[in-house]
Amino acid sequence: MVPGKLVPKVYTLPDRSAYENKPDVFIDLNFHTFLSGKHSAPVENITAKDLFLNIVRNVTDRSNLFESYTFDRFEGSDKDLTIQMDMMNTGNNTGAMLAGCVSGLTLTVIPVAVKDNYVLTATLLDSSGTELATYRYENYVRTWIHMFLFPFFGTMKKVPGEVMENMVRNLYNDILQDGYLKYSYLDYELPDFLCLK
Repeated sequence: MVPGKLVPKVYTLPDRSAYENKPDVFIDLNFHTFLSGKHSAPVENITAKDLFLNIVRNVTDRSNLFESYTFDRFEGSDKDLTIQMDMMNTGNNTGAMLAGCVSGLTLTVIPVAVKDNYVLTATLLDSSGTELATYRYENYVRTWIHMFLFPFFGTMKKVPGEVMENMVRNLYNDILQDGYLKYSYLDYELPDFLCLK
């Protein structure tokens, strides 16, 4: 599997761990699969959504951007911000099946490639539900099927997760750079003898 290069690589996010006051967020996730061309509507993929939730949780935990976050809609009703994320996996099932047949009939001697496209759309809302910004990121994973690549398949399975993880980091970085995340230090009351008279 080879990741696409449509989204810049973001390895780390700016450090906001020193701030005491950080925003609380509700993260609303969806994952849809659209592999049937124009013949049907996208369908919700519960299994992929659970995997995506774990990816978002890991990125969010490591980011230190938020005071707290939740994926629960009820708990999210009183948060400072809502981040709606919808990951769409698109591709061509017919093309993938034909490629698989060619590869299978030749016992994978003839290499074939299958492309999975990933599109992350996100909407940022304030506590009143007013839309603040929208974001969109597109990338892909190209999977090569060939007999000499089977020993590396365990490592290659991680690539889609890494692509989605980088898209989420790009989203958080853009929200931060656009100034929607507010931070401050706690105001400590100084002792009387330190106060200016």
